Amino acid sequence: MTRVTFCSGVAWAVATFIAVVCAAVAAPKRVVSMNVCTDHLALLLAAPGQLVSVTWLAQDPWLNPAATQTKSLHINRGTAEEVLPLQADLVLAGTTTTRQTVFLMRRLGVNVVEVPPVRSLVDVRHNIRAVAEALGRPADGEALVARFEADLSASAGASVQRLRSAALYGSGGHVAGQKTLAGDVAEHVGFRNLADVVGASGGSLSVEELLFARPDLVVLSPPQRDRPSLAAMTLDHPALRLNGTLRRVEIPPAWWTCETPDAAKAATQLAAARDR
Repeated sequence: MTRVTFCSGVAWAVATFIAVVCAAVAAPKRVVSMNVCTDHLALLLAAPGQLVSVTWLAQDPWLNPAATQTKSLHINRGTAEEVLPLQADLVLAGTTTTRQTVFLMRRLGVNVVEVPPVRSLVDVRHNIRAVAEALGRPADGEALVARFEADLSASAGASVQRLRSAALYGSGGHVAGQKTLAGDVAEHVGFRNLADVVGASGGSLSVEELLFARPDLVVLSPPQRDRPSLAAMTLDHPALRLNGTLRRVEIPPAWWTCETPDAAKAATQLAAARDR
């Protein structure tokens, strides 16, 4: 080994050590999340004891698959009165919610990282990395992205018997269209989104309109028997449940509401339906 090579190796090792030490020093110690999607990411990425508070929505299994992990955490509704006493050195928030609290925390010098809504698989990767960086855990973020990519790649492509269209049908007849994570996942596995085909992107379809459009697959949310509502009754319509009327699959909303690796689970489920 030459002297130059040896010195270069030592310099690289020292620089790496300094970077790791600085990251550890800079990592926040008390993190508060004020958005259900940053709840998801913080629960996945934060170090033990680093996350001190999540939103009340994080306790709902319908919205958060990791709801059981929130039992020991402080619960907030995004108000300044709840967040200020926690003495957070990092606040994770959405870009459209809890605005007054966000503005106040910034005026008080607290580091606030805002995460935009997820609308595509690209956004999933970006937001995972952004939250991991804010937590001082970029390596964990990259590991999570790598796992997500591996799971996602297994569902890509199209079979010989590719289905023509899929309707992403929600409560009240809402259909997910372009610029939504659900729509991007459907496109990733080879479906044409019915909302885009019939011009209902971002809108809604009645059950009658849905039946008339004759999609090859209808993607529904599992029924919430403990939370009856007029909107949810749409998904319980007999025409959507009768065998032989429509081909259907159920996907929990929590899988593709937020930017978590669970979006790959939704892709796997759709790919299985595609291949059947």
